[in-house]
Amino acid sequence: FTMLYCVEDEIFISDTVKQILDESQLQGLDYEYVLNRHGDVLSNIHQIIINNCADFGVYEKKVQRYSICPYCGCKKLILKPGLLSINKNSFRNIESDIVKTSEHFGEITGSRRILISHKFFMTIKNNRIGKNLVFQPIELI
Repeated sequence: FTMLYCVEDEIFISDTVKQILDESQLQGLDYEYVLNRHGDVLSNIHQIIINNCADFGVYEKKVQRYSICPYCGCKKLILKPGLLSINKNSFRNIESDIVKTSEHFGEITGSRRILISHKFFMTIKNNRIGKNLVFQPIELI
């Protein structure tokens, strides 16, 4: 476990990756220990806590359809093919290198998208800690 891993909209990292991220002085994230089912701390695993969410701002013309979660009532978006387009005002007053969208995406689980700065992207790329991660640019409108 030496990389950065995503599960839906949560990120888990090793001690080594935590040190790299700390040294990079990225803004907008904290860390929590991960517990096993008995409540014991798992060694060498941390969860990234993303401190900020962008305001709602997905460009409506990019939404193919949506559904409402029967449990929590949140609106889950299914997007048309292409770039995720977000209103640039959704990021006003946010000076973080990582944020989550306020919108939920997907038919079943409804996870949020994680958006990172170019600085965060280069930290991952230069340190080779995101081997199987897929990055997609977004369009700010």
